[in-house]
Amino acid sequence: MNGKLKRMRACHKVLLAAIRLDLRHCEVIMRHRLLIASVVGVASVMLIVVPATAAPPNRTASVSITDNGGCSFTVTYAWKGFSGTELEAEVAIGYTEYDTHFFLAWTRTPNKSGSEGSASATFTMTGAAEEPRQFFGHGNLFSSSNKYLSGLKAVRDAAAISSHLAPQACGLDVSVS
Repeated sequence: MNGKLKRMRACHKVLLAAIRLDLRHCEVIMRHRLLIASVVGVASVMLIVVPATAAPPNRTASVSITDNGGCSFTVTYAWKGFSGTELEAEVAIGYTEYDTHFFLAWTRTPNKSGSEGSASATFTMTGAAEEPRQFFGHGNLFSSSNKYLSGLKAVRDAAAISSHLAPQACGLDVSVS
């Protein structure tokens, strides 16, 4: 009987050691969970407290649209403070319908500097007059990039849109000059 008691005590010791080991493992997991929860909490507070970084104040881009009469519009895009050389400036005309922007035509001017410049184009609408639309101008800078199918990558924060003109009934066949 003494041998049986010794074996039972030995089994109990092994079981207690396994339980202690399991409890230590649980403590480690709980510490990791607490650490992860703390990191997530601090990151959340930083997102709320630390303001998002905006474009540097010396970077500007603007677009204007001028009604020349007879469904002819000149769009002028100007920028300052961007980096890069041999950029392409895009000037476009579009209209808004149901809170969605539709682009009708665009043109690009190559070999522009990001530090400062401008590009403009005159868009003339012909064809059967459509329902009145609110036209706007759009501009952007692009750099060459073989990562994109078009071979161009938009320069960050360089896009700009003009205010909308009063609705006008013009055809949607567009010529650019």
